[in-house]
Amino acid sequence: MPSLIETIEASVGSKPAKNRASDQEIVIGLLSRVAPENGGPTSPLPPATSGPIADFRLVNAIFNFQREMSSRGRIQARFTDGRVDPAGKTIKLLNEFATLPGGGGLLIPTDPPRPPQPAPGPPKKDAGFLKSVFSELRPRPTNLEISGSGSISVSLFEGGAISGNLSVADVRVGGVRNRLDFLGAGLSLGPLPFGVEIAPSSFPSMGSRIHAGPRTKSTTLDLSELTGPCLIIGASVNPGIPAGSNASTIFFNIGANRTLTDLALQLGLGSAQNVAVQFTLDAARTCRAFASTIGVFAGASVGLSVMQVFMSLKPEIRKDPDTR
Repeated sequence: MPSLIETIEASVGSKPAKNRASDQEIVIGLLSRVAPENGGPTSPLPPATSGPIADFRLVNAIFNFQREMSSRGRIQARFTDGRVDPAGKTIKLLNEFATLPGGGGLLIPTDPPRPPQPAPGPPKKDAGFLKSVFSELRPRPTNLEISGSGSISVSLFEGGAISGNLSVADVRVGGVRNRLDFLGAGLSLGPLPFGVEIAPSSFPSMGSRIHAGPRTKSTTLDLSELTGPCLIIGASVNPGIPAGSNASTIFFNIGANRTLTDLALQLGLGSAQNVAVQFTLDAARTCRAFASTIGVFAGASVGLSVMQVFMSLKPEIRKDPDTR
């Protein structure tokens, strides 16, 4: 077991880290010696990358370690950012816990494989469309719910853009609606070379309770915690013009370690489908909250879409009429 403090020359992990290969190897080595019960990895760690972007599995391993340290009061919650800085608290804690017995994750590809684990049982059914697909998300209803939505989206081959708004209600305060506006772009995967969806807020739409995501322990959320970078993954079916149906899951306030810039850079390394899956899973693991909606639209669209959007809060608040 190493007795000397291991240091790095530059930041490793989420942006704006430099992610030098030599520094990544040090962080990977430290994480691999941290026991899972102390926030160490429970799955294989990747090798160091040669470019400026760290593998998302390394970023998530750093983030999970920081989250465990935050729950113990060893690091402030605002520093759980998926990044290790040369003179920061995370590198000191990694050195501390790496010296304890019971190391964590495996290194790829030099370590022998772990013994096979029993196959998991079928996922439990719970509220929210597609939510059971992401095993790290569990139903933790918050005080917020989506009460309606309106959007317009277009797609051309494998690209797409979307704009719209959500009506969000706080169940603790009856009759109050706040509006979240969003605008973004991403991938559109379907058989049609061109598509368009127009879903005004007057169209039928079934919203759902907003659930707390992996990045928060509280189930009482402020609307400001839903703003910033978000991800919308949706499915649409249009059996015939002019009407169709769609369903979407929204990951609010996702970790900053994955952006559309990263997504575009990786399209040259693999298929759009593989990149979209990796991007979506990472967003699910780092979101502050999530919710799902089902509705109808006018237009022509068939397939799946992965859209990163920027969500902003409209300052106006309106109250529904008193129905007593």
